[in-house]
Formats: sequence, C-alpha cells, structure tokens
Amino acid sequence: MKMWVSGAASGFGAAISAKARSAGWTVVGVDVEPAAGVQFVDVRDASAVRASIEAADADVVFANAGFGAFGPIDAFDEELMDDLWRTNVLGVWNVARWSLAGLRAKRGVWAVSSSVAGRMVFPESGPYAATKHAVEALAEALYLENASFGVRVRVLEPGAHRTGFGPTATRRSPPRLPTDAVAPLRPVWDERKSEVLVADGAAEGVADALMRSLGDPVGFLRLPVGVDAENLIGARDALGPTLAVRAMADRLGVGTGALLTPDEVLRDGAERDARWAATASAASWGQLEHWARGPDGVAALARLRASPPTRC
Repeated sequence: MKMWVSGAASGFGAAISAKARSAGWTVVGVDVEPAAGVQFVDVRDASAVRASIEAADADVVFANAGFGAFGPIDAFDEELMDDLWRTNVLGVWNVARWSLAGLRAKRGVWAVSSSVAGRMVFPESGPYAATKHAVEALAEALYLENASFGVRVRVLEPGAHRTGFGPTATRRSPPRLPTDAVAPLRPVWDERKSEVLVADGAAEGVADALMRSLGDPVGFLRLPVGVDAENLIGARDALGPTLAVRAMADRLGVGTGALLTPDEVLRDGAERDARWAATASAASWGQLEHWARGPDGVAALARLRASPPTRC
C-alpha cells in the first residue's frame, strides 16, 4: 500500500508518515521544509503537486500541509491573508484535484488535516478558522462527488497538540500591540481559550486516529482528536451553530443572554427558563468550568449536573 503526505517534515505529517512506514506502507512525503526522506514540493505549486502525486500512485492521499496565524481580522494584512489562503485552501485544492483520478481507480482514501477550528471559532482565530471551514466544505464536496467511485474521505479535527504548530503560528501572526482596540479584552479571551484548549497529546495520536480509520468501510468520517476537540465540537453540535456563537460570547463576558448566569441557575424555578437546556449542555461539555472559581458558580454547576438532560 502507498501513501502520499504533504507537510511531512514535522508535526502530524511526520507522525503519520512514520506510523504508515512502520505498518509496511510505502510513503512519499513532501514539504517545503527540508527533512530526511522528504521531497521538496510546495502545495501552492499546482504543477509540482501534480507531478509528485501522479508519480506516487498512492492508495491514500493525506493533504496535511498548512500553517496557523492568529489575530483580529483587521490586524491581518493582504500578504498574510493571501499566503494563509493559498497554503491552507488552494494547497488542499491542488492536492484534491490532482489525486482524484488515481483514487477513483484504486477506490482509495483522501484525508485532510482540518482542526477544531474547522467547526468553531475563538476570538482572533477568524482568518485561520475560515481556511479550515473551507477545507471541511471541500472535503464534503469531494466525498459527495466521488462516493460512487468508492473514494472514502477522512477529515481530521485535532484540538491542541504538542507539535511545532504553536511557535510557528506565533511567528507568522500579527504582533499583539497594547494599542490594539481589542487589547483590553485579551486577558479574558486568552483565559477562556486556555481553559478549554489543552495540549493533551502528541502528534502520534492524530496518526493513530487516521491509521485506524483506514480500515473502516464507512465512506465519510470526521475524526475529532483530543478531549478538547471532542468537548468543543460536542458543545457546538449540541447547541447548534447559532446558539453556540451566542454562548461563546456569553463565556467571554458579553452577556447575550444565551446562557443563564450562576445566580439565575440557583433561583427557584430556573429549570423552566428556556435557556436552561443550553446552559446545562454547555456545562456538560466542560464549557463553564470558569464558574468553579466562586461558591455560587460551584453550586450552579452542581445543580445543572444533577438535573435530567433536556434538549436545547
């Protein structure tokens, strides 16, 4: 069996390449960074991608190359936004369009690195999350258009992991300036994000998830990897896309009224409030742990968890 992997010099790409080789696969890894056994291919270069994929004749193609950059929308300049989009989206599209003929013939697997950011958004993740939302849409369309040919699709949605992603993203991101309009809000934003994004695993966990999925006959699979990814995506799915955004704003202190406050949870008859189910769901997915810093919050969480579940 043969596998083609972009972004193979480090992180998830290196981990999946190593895992596949140890299982007896032939792996062609490509990257713009130098590494032993990795070919130089820039995924933004359509002709280079085509030549490499056609020569590999792979059974599994893993579109993994990409990078992160974080900051408020108005802090990104055109050059950074263009590079982010060309690498994370057009690069994935190049891999998709030149791999499909071979995958149709082999009834193969197309896999892509998305992110928890492909399903939900934090403040200052907008441009990066936009690329991952786009990748998820491409993956869905690719499956729907090619399921009749036996092509299977895997969308990896990792949370925070111990890789070089963070340092690279810090280097590529706009500087955080004290004069930024959002500067006073950042302490709460950072605190709420750190509460729910936990780097609890190494890149090998993502590699294991992908390798296990290859034996599954199901055509389309989303694969959240990490407790943080499971909780964040679980909360968004439970609340629904619109309510989840309002609930996130409540968590950040905006006060949209989507969720009850601890005081409201503790009042008599709180279970009859239309917002009870949303608040209970957010608590069950670990999204209200900051309440535990005060006695009212602790009591409110206990009351929510002791009540029978209700639908949002």
